[in-house]
Amino acid sequence: VRALAPYEVDIPDDAPVWRLNPHEKIGEVERVLLDEESDKMFALVIKRGSLFSKDMVLPAAHLVEVVAGVVRVQIDDAALGALAEHKPAD
Repeated sequence: VRALAPYEVDIPDDAPVWRLNPHEKIGEVERVLLDEESDKMFALVIKRGSLFSKDMVLPAAHLVEVVAGVVRVQIDDAALGALAEHKPAD
């Protein structure tokens, strides 16, 4: 059995995003970002925070699996804190 590549996975909107270690919810999927030329996913935009939420870009390299509509990622505290805010193009 092979793992699915990030571009082969169907990720539903509002899917919860959990990191594996430590096991905690880090947000919900707002949108999937696709490369215009290859049409492959390169990142997820995730909503972080509840009251004052921000949309952050989570690179697909952190994606481990998607099971039953739940996205699981492996990302350390430093990388999580360094995620770029998503600024949609006008």
